[in-house]
Amino acid sequence: MFVDVFTMGNEATFLDWNRDNIFINLIQAEDHLRNLDDRVAPRGEFLSCVSKHLAYVQGESLEAVSHCLVTEGKGCGENYQKIADASRQLRKQIQSDKIDPYDAILEVRRIRQMFEQLNPGFDTSKCLSCGSFSEEDVARLESVANHTPDIPVLEEKMLGEALSTLAKRENVPVPRLVLDPTCNNPNKGSYVDKTITMCKGSGSLHVITHEFSHYLDDLQGKPVDEEKAEHYADAVTRKSLNAYSSNDNVRSFRMAFASKAAVKETTTIYGSQLATVGVAQLNNYLDGNYSGAVMGQDPSIAVDSGIAIVGAVGSLKLKAPWNMVSGIIGGYCLADLANRLIQKYVAPATARVTTVANTVNLMGRAGSTPNGTIRSVPAAPAISKFQLVSN
Repeated sequence: MFVDVFTMGNEATFLDWNRDNIFINLIQAEDHLRNLDDRVAPRGEFLSCVSKHLAYVQGESLEAVSHCLVTEGKGCGENYQKIADASRQLRKQIQSDKIDPYDAILEVRRIRQMFEQLNPGFDTSKCLSCGSFSEEDVARLESVANHTPDIPVLEEKMLGEALSTLAKRENVPVPRLVLDPTCNNPNKGSYVDKTITMCKGSGSLHVITHEFSHYLDDLQGKPVDEEKAEHYADAVTRKSLNAYSSNDNVRSFRMAFASKAAVKETTTIYGSQLATVGVAQLNNYLDGNYSGAVMGQDPSIAVDSGIAIVGAVGSLKLKAPWNMVSGIIGGYCLADLANRLIQKYVAPATARVTTVANTVNLMGRAGSTPNGTIRSVPAAPAISKFQLVSN
């Protein structure tokens, strides 16, 4: 029994698909026939398109026969067969140019009528939302339009109520509100002489609360503080008027939050630096015990290279604070790698050059010896040869 129910459910789904496609292609076929226009495209192209739609109707109708037999019985299948036959006959007439386009329109509508009688839900004449408006509909719409408040009026009312609520909360008079019709920036506002000015059409509660904070400072004789006003607006609009007021508690809350964030960042930096000490100790241990073990190179070269690459990727991909940790440790390893390479390959060569130069200078300044005097050859471009002169 379960299998039968499951099969019937699938057949019903496929039948719905067939119905949609039949309905759509009949509508398109009629539309093409009604809009034959040689100025747009040759008549043959229009009729060719109509033939394709009718072929589609025929195919979907034949497929619906089998699905309909399962879901609704034999009579339903016979009706879809009639639709398929009628579509095929009309298609043949159009392809052989044996029917006038206007007669073809009437035939398409006849086929549609057959389909709609079989499927009342597709009958557009019974569509409640189709067609022209009745007198009742028009009267109802006009009534709604006449009683809908103007949006600017609602905006001014909302902002006025916001100011009244803020003033009541802070126990101060309500400031004057001006909406500038020449301005269209929703983030723009100003406060001058107990008057808040905003752009008409913005309706921003954040902006009006920000400017209200300036109004409070003005009443208390304090200088304008943009940072305080911004955080006051954040506190009011994102939390609630009951949770915050205009006193210094807002600033204290922000300073405490900022201090907490600073402590977190400092801890991250110091912890990362401590980790680099561990990397340095590891490198020293590996180089001391396994020198040249990695393809003839010290292990520290491989360790620093690997951590530097991972650190660069992590600083770009990871979220805070791990991106900072990756960047610090990776940066340390990159610097350590450069330092080790300089010490290994550049520093020894520099030391050899310095030693030779010092030797030459010392020999050039040497005095007489019991066996002779050592002196440099003044005409030589570089001090590379020495002459022994006997006493």
